[in-house]
Amino acid sequence: MKTEFCASELYKACHVLFGSEADVSADFLRYLQMPGLKAVYRKRALETHPDRAIALDCQSIDLEEQFKKVSAAYRDLHDYLESPFRLKLLGDRSQNEPKGRSPKMHAWPRTQAKRTASAQDGCKHHFFKGIVPKRTLLFGQYVYYRGVISYRQLIDAIVWQKIQRPLIGNIAVRWEWLLEDDVAEILRQRRWGEKFGESALRGGFLTVDELRIILRRQRILQPRIGKYFVEKKLLSSFFVEKMAEGLRHHNWQFKSRCF
Repeated sequence: MKTEFCASELYKACHVLFGSEADVSADFLRYLQMPGLKAVYRKRALETHPDRAIALDCQSIDLEEQFKKVSAAYRDLHDYLESPFRLKLLGDRSQNEPKGRSPKMHAWPRTQAKRTASAQDGCKHHFFKGIVPKRTLLFGQYVYYRGVISYRQLIDAIVWQKIQRPLIGNIAVRWEWLLEDDVAEILRQRRWGEKFGESALRGGFLTVDELRIILRRQRILQPRIGKYFVEKKLLSSFFVEKMAEGLRHHNWQFKSRCF
């Protein structure tokens, strides 16, 4: 097991497993947990395992190279999570916190948000204490900035949602916009850190409009992040609806300023 880690290497490993669009930061690493890491690794390993070469009709050596990168990224993050020195890499959060009185935050009933004690899972939860950003937000971000869920719970919810999100290639094949052979070729030609959709556009397999429609369908099919909080009994269904209504009002204020 490693005892020394390079932050840039860990960030790179996160992008390999969670995707280049992941907002990787010190907080992301601080609240990353083993169950979420293992779940994402299993999904990426299945996508890149050389045994899939026959099904995808592509060269196994191409998948083998991707699989090696995924496995290496998992080992680095696994060793990081298992290391007793992990927090020394990120530094003491309290030293980076601004001093002085924190802005007033909205108080919510404790029955609505289960703030698990740090002794219960060995990792301290960080709840946001401040003013909700004056910009449009996604549901998970909004609930976090209202101080209802911790940052780690937000990361866990995002990972859960990403794992269950349907793949762009699968949607395109189902609609007969791509063939299985096309998907295999797109994966073979994909550059390091490039998204599947970007590779499909670059290779001329999909048009911009087609990709936009597929991405819209992907967002519709992916489970709502509020469902995660209900399933984990962190929030009630009623409270999730209440937060969703608050989010719509919040985003309406800042969207209206654009006109």
